[in-house]
Amino acid sequence: MALIKKKTDATVMEKEYEGRCKMRVYDSISDWQKKIQTDKPIDPMTHIEDLYLRCDFDQDYIGSILKVNIRVCNLLDEKVPMKIKLYLYEDIDQEPIGAMDIRMVAQGKTTTKGYFEVPISTVKLWSDQEPNLYEVLVVMTDHFDETLQVAGFQYGFRDIKISGEKIWLNNKPLLIKGINYGGDLRKANNTETYRKDLKLLKEHNINALKVNGDCVGNDFFECCNQLGFFVVTEVSGLENHKEGIISRAVSVIGQKRNHPCIIMWSLENTQNKNENLAAKKVLIALDDRRPCMIHNDGQFLISDVFVMEKLHDKTIERIGKGLDIRDDMVQLEDRRFSKGMDEYMAMAYKKKPAILCTNRQISVKELINVQSVMYSMHAYTRWHGGFIGDFENYFSNKNHSGEKSYEIQPLAYEIKKAFEPYSISFDAQTAFYSIKPSNLLAEDIEVRVIIQEDGTPIMEECLDTVCIKPGEVITGTVQSWLNLKNETVLYHIIFEVLLTKDLWWAKKGHVLASKQFEKEDYNPDIYMPKSSINCTLKEAEETIEVRGEKTYYEIDKKTGHITQIKVDHKALLAQPIQPIWKGLLDFDKGPDAKSAGADKEMSQEQVKAYRIEKKGSQVNLYFDVKIKDIKSLMQIQYEIFSTGELNIYYKGEQKDQLERLGSRITLITPRNQVNWFGRGPHPSHLDLVTSMQMGLYQMDLLEKNQESNRDFQKGTYKDIRWMTVTGIDGEGIMVESMDKNGFDASFTTPDQETTTLLIKHTGSYRFLFMEAL
Repeated sequence: MALIKKKTDATVMEKEYEGRCKMRVYDSISDWQKKIQTDKPIDPMTHIEDLYLRCDFDQDYIGSILKVNIRVCNLLDEKVPMKIKLYLYEDIDQEPIGAMDIRMVAQGKTTTKGYFEVPISTVKLWSDQEPNLYEVLVVMTDHFDETLQVAGFQYGFRDIKISGEKIWLNNKPLLIKGINYGGDLRKANNTETYRKDLKLLKEHNINALKVNGDCVGNDFFECCNQLGFFVVTEVSGLENHKEGIISRAVSVIGQKRNHPCIIMWSLENTQNKNENLAAKKVLIALDDRRPCMIHNDGQFLISDVFVMEKLHDKTIERIGKGLDIRDDMVQLEDRRFSKGMDEYMAMAYKKKPAILCTNRQISVKELINVQSVMYSMHAYTRWHGGFIGDFENYFSNKNHSGEKSYEIQPLAYEIKKAFEPYSISFDAQTAFYSIKPSNLLAEDIEVRVIIQEDGTPIMEECLDTVCIKPGEVITGTVQSWLNLKNETVLYHIIFEVLLTKDLWWAKKGHVLASKQFEKEDYNPDIYMPKSSINCTLKEAEETIEVRGEKTYYEIDKKTGHITQIKVDHKALLAQPIQPIWKGLLDFDKGPDAKSAGADKEMSQEQVKAYRIEKKGSQVNLYFDVKIKDIKSLMQIQYEIFSTGELNIYYKGEQKDQLERLGSRITLITPRNQVNWFGRGPHPSHLDLVTSMQMGLYQMDLLEKNQESNRDFQKGTYKDIRWMTVTGIDGEGIMVESMDKNGFDASFTTPDQETTTLLIKHTGSYRFLFMEAL
């Protein structure tokens, strides 16, 4: 069997640095089979101090040789002859697939080293998609064949290396889609919560975690081994001097180097080139089977991967193309590039993979760039290292008492979208689609196509299961899309890439990637109500009153605000309906957002003129308002119908300023039932609407408050065509967009007596009133 040779062999050099791996220790083989670990508080006088396992593969990655270095500590004065047996099990209930034993003499008051190899003709490889693990059993007996100690742990056969511009796992390219992980999203630090965390992250297309080796225990790494997560482990801890860094690295690597999930070591607190070199030599001496990432201010050539800190899509694209980015780095205030431009230039054209890795919380603004960043990573081989972001706070949520909940924040869905393993494109004119894998492994997939009419599915079709390989593209045409001719309804088409088999974190049919597309030339009919009953109009000194069949409106002549609405003599408004001037960022913080210069209820606005038009069953009111906050003249127009409908229009001098206007509506009595046709089911932030699809959704506001999940208030539900806000009895209001692009909205129940609705980014919308059932 031709083997791929590695540096480490029977004479593995550790110099004065010796690690001590984490093992499960048992009193007997039967206890190992029953998984009953020893309860002895200290090691016996003669015990196994360390085991270090590596594997070499043949060229086809079918067979392997397991290489084992063992170190035995003897605290007795005399020599102890012993026999050490190693067994490799695929299933502990069956016979071992490999076995080897060695005889050695443990010298007194010292440690004795041994080495042996176990050839395996066929092995199942460990990967994130198939985390195959084997049970390793080591039995140490004396010369009377009495058991001295039994140790066991799980081991996965895998090979990690860097070649050219890529990271390779088992001779296949690997793309990291990772997150900085502080140990536990819910700070419980046990196997059960680790598994819950990993399942949640896996569902959001995350395949790698970057952790501090001191912050997580052995249970965490065992979970990653079993569930198929890649781990980048920091080994320098909080140390900031050479001796402390080396001591910490020896401890972390020695304990954890047998875990197959660990694919890379990371150095982050070293101060200069000499410390980097010294620390890396220790890493290589202890473990030459994994690359090293140096993530600090300085020496790019020492690191096995190039680490980029700034999340800037244009710069990432230039790096992918091999262009000079020195000016970009100065503009981005990347302090590393003020120290050694020449060294960076030498590195820039050296073949090595690049990893975007940031240790600070990714901001909402930066998340806008995640999609384009991942596109560059898929497009340019230089970036086939991957992306590790500080997203952890988006996967846990603090409630009002400061405790963390299991609810994730809406921004986590944008991360999931950016990390999707497939890119989908569609031409709405020709109905031609293409699906391309962004991951680097072949996979069986099924594609489902759904067509919606005004949010309601009207057709669903599943395409044949195909095996798609890296670089291949699935193409086709959806003929039924071309047959849709009604321009007064809004059509959408959704493409979904489905899982074809059950996995530990998802069942068959799980959506791996999806994208929604909208049909163009949408021209909705604007319904104008008609009635034979005329409105009655009454103008007082400060107010204008308009009465219809069942409705009553009161408008303030000085401000142009609707101060009260009554339906069947029941008052609806706790506060006047009025325009709200907000900053663009503040709009997405919800109705209760507070910020300097934002959330101003137009207290400085003044009506310059108004006029009234009465047309039988319809009354039109026009108010010309001067607003000092935006230094602009705005016209507010109300169309009030005797049937109860109310149309509101905002018209102004500058369109971009009107886009920053909204209306705050506070209703008396809680209206907890919300239904809408728009993007959902979760709110969006800023321009991040990629993960939220158009459809019909509903939500219970009171239930959200009872869950102490206030985060939904911070988001905005976008592109809404209509929404209803009602009580349990069905009484409430309906808000309908009179613009084909819809409006945005936030809503909440700030107390038990009122419900607040904030309508944004629209110049025209309609109110309809819904009676109790």
